[in-house]
Amino acid sequence: MQKICRHQRCPWCGSLNTKRYGSKLLQRRRANRNKIYRRRWYCKDCDHTFSPGVASQGKIVAVKHGLDYRAATLYFDTGTSYRGVGRELGIHSMTAYTHIAELTQNCKAPWEVSVELKPTWSGYLIVDGDSLPVQDHREPLLLGVDAHTQDIPHAILAEHDDGQNRTHFLLMMRTPILYPFKGITSDGDPAIQEAIAAVCPDVPHQLCVQLSRNK
Repeated sequence: MQKICRHQRCPWCGSLNTKRYGSKLLQRRRANRNKIYRRRWYCKDCDHTFSPGVASQGKIVAVKHGLDYRAATLYFDTGTSYRGVGRELGIHSMTAYTHIAELTQNCKAPWEVSVELKPTWSGYLIVDGDSLPVQDHREPLLLGVDAHTQDIPHAILAEHDDGQNRTHFLLMMRTPILYPFKGITSDGDPAIQEAIAAVCPDVPHQLCVQLSRNK
């Protein structure tokens, strides 16, 4: 059976186009016995030599951040699986998952973006929801859209589309987002009406009408 050589990733440029480049003696014990060596590698792309895990910390961090971005781009933009991301980048599928998870943990929620950017909204909010597939089940996405700017001040992925989650959604719109409510448009979902009555009883509420076209 042919032995497979696993290439080490270059800590300088992130390339896998590397080859073994001898060994370096690190330590000698008991008069020429029990010698400890560290394998050296050579990168054909950037002409650097390195030992895995010994390169400068700044370069390792830079490569790690580059892998985070490339893994997330493959996963979210192209719909590649963790296994596919791993094959593309030459890393294990669980390593790909770790890179993607670390990057997405730094992403801001819609309400955090709204608080930071402080856009000028019209105050007329369209409240709606939809069901999205999450692993082996579906979860409701609750969101609000400003009727004039088409901006989404807030959106949450909840376990249930009920009055409690809808109320929490509108409370976040009041504080800390400070949405300037002038009117709300929604369908006739009782959960939405319950939340509006609890959080925004003074705001005019309009039901949307679905028009059907006769064939």
